[in-house]
Amino acid sequence: MPPSLLVEPDSLLRWAWHAMPPRHTRDGQATGAFHGLAGVLLRVLDDHRPRRVVAAWDSAPPTWRHAAYPGYQAERAPEDPGLTAQRALAEELLAALDPPVLKVSGWAARDVLATVAAELDGEVLILSADRDLCQVVENRITLLAARVGGLEVFDPAAVEARYGVTPGQWAEAKALEGDPGNGVAGVSGVGEKIAARLVAAYRDVEGVLAAAPRIGGKRGELLAAGAEQVRAARAVIMVRRDAPVDTPPGGWPAPSARPEAVARLLTRLECGDLVRRLTPRALAPSGGPSHRVVNDAADVQRVVEAARAARVVGVAAAPGGVALSPGRGEAWWVPRAWAEVALAPLRSGEVGVVAHDVARLGALAARPAGDTRVAFWLLHPDRESPPPAELARRWLGVESGHGDGAEEDALRDADLVRRVEPVMREALERDGLGGAYLRRELPVAAALAAQELDLRRTAHGSGRFEGPDRAVDGAVVGEVIFPDAALRLLAELSGDRALRGLLAGAERADLAVAGRLAGCGADDVSELQRRRAAALNLTALRGGDAAWLARRLQISAGEARAQWTSFAAAFPAVEAFARDVTRRARREGAVRTLGGRRLPAGPDDEAPKLVRAALEAALGDMLAAALVALHAARVPVLGPRPAGWCCVWEAPREAVSAAESGAAQLLGARLPAVGRKVA
Repeated sequence: MPPSLLVEPDSLLRWAWHAMPPRHTRDGQATGAFHGLAGVLLRVLDDHRPRRVVAAWDSAPPTWRHAAYPGYQAERAPEDPGLTAQRALAEELLAALDPPVLKVSGWAARDVLATVAAELDGEVLILSADRDLCQVVENRITLLAARVGGLEVFDPAAVEARYGVTPGQWAEAKALEGDPGNGVAGVSGVGEKIAARLVAAYRDVEGVLAAAPRIGGKRGELLAAGAEQVRAARAVIMVRRDAPVDTPPGGWPAPSARPEAVARLLTRLECGDLVRRLTPRALAPSGGPSHRVVNDAADVQRVVEAARAARVVGVAAAPGGVALSPGRGEAWWVPRAWAEVALAPLRSGEVGVVAHDVARLGALAARPAGDTRVAFWLLHPDRESPPPAELARRWLGVESGHGDGAEEDALRDADLVRRVEPVMREALERDGLGGAYLRRELPVAAALAAQELDLRRTAHGSGRFEGPDRAVDGAVVGEVIFPDAALRLLAELSGDRALRGLLAGAERADLAVAGRLAGCGADDVSELQRRRAAALNLTALRGGDAAWLARRLQISAGEARAQWTSFAAAFPAVEAFARDVTRRARREGAVRTLGGRRLPAGPDDEAPKLVRAALEAALGDMLAAALVALHAARVPVLGPRPAGWCCVWEAPREAVSAAESGAAQLLGARLPAVGRKVA
């Protein structure tokens, strides 16, 4: 039978505060003591998976010990505010782990736990950093004492080997030695080893005091003179087993931890190593997940009721049906034959949906409540998201293998995405990405799902759209609604009045810029001038990279610099924008996009790379905003194409207006759009 676990968090926090290296979150919150407590507690939960857990906090002073011994803890310094703040974090952790938590007025936690241990049946483990609890160790009660690098395990033999006395003699020896940390004096000249030898020889304090004349010498005199002090010390060092603890009528309940809440807390406090330590052994309830199949109308009703009660469900699709998870460890497989009725609350938006890539769910995602693929992309914009099982391993510490087929895998994924998404959302909030996730990216996923577009934001930082075989920005809104969108964005973001004015009424940016540089009308531009202007426009999008311009036009470096100088003179704010983007990215370690995303940037990244990243990301966010606006205006975005692909066949006036409004909302300015038909 698994053991019972009793936990003394106060002593663990104090131990970790002094023994563990300082640790802080990025915003300066101290977490070293909390990390030490959480680490040792999670390890014990994982190693032993106890059948019940009880924790006890110390009562605020005065306790009975203060009354019995006036000098008890009298010289103890006030607690450091940094430790006090971490006690609140420890209370939050215990609330998520959900054991009964005791605090008995006037009693120390060690007395409360000793009382509970005496009442429990079977094996008992006590997790603490207080060696005073060695005195309650017996054949069925083991002390797990925290120390740097692991735990010191005290059974009766280990106590005697470590201290030279039995558990029953531990307080007797300690009374002779004294407890300076709590202001309890011992006998002068009697340390730990001498006290142990005296108690081993004379059995207890009374035996030692009675033998003082025979011991003789200075030590015998000091023992005789200090007899009352030794007896008073023993009274407060002795752990009592009669604390007024109210045991629940049905006994102490089994643990019912909430791993998602634990993982959210650890993620918020940047304890990723501890998140990875959470395992099903540590926190999962006994038994495997509950996977059921909808077979009849009664099952359909159960699924509908469960979804409505949950309000948000995890969803994963597979050939032949859909898996739906309304609760932790619970999932239903809904075959296509029953899907129309069973999944109606999802299609109507009555129930929110959490999935890995919501856009792929189509009409099922009428109200997206979370998307683990999008969340990962925001956190790691340069990486493709791993599947739900890997996300759960990373963010929940849950190891889950493959099922027996696509149906079992979908049931597992539906459960995992619903559990891991809140933890990933916590990480997004911590990194300042919560707004981008909720207000920008989930609406994009909703728009893609509603129009059943086989598109997604690219895995790289630009955030532009891609389909099964190629990037499709131009087909969606880039070319159709915003010709030369990147250059138009550069004009808006840089605030260059000359470039903004030039592009406002131009259909083609290359001709407009060529005419400006050549001092002629767009109709009089030569092919060479147009080609150079097109290359200069691209150079502007690369932060004025003259070396790239020389390669592009196959001209000398000097001629390329001269041409760029001419462009920069005509549009001076463009070059200033490039300098500003570079400075901010190097200072902040990231390029912040229009949509509130963050793209990692290194201190040695050159201006062309940073400016190109900023503009490509701005384009991606602007296109996404336009797509959301088109969806909100109920304007269809794509239509079928004979070649098997999809694109915008035409951009009617309402589409242009909707896209303009979306871009304006993001930019804070109207980006002129030109609608045109695409063949």
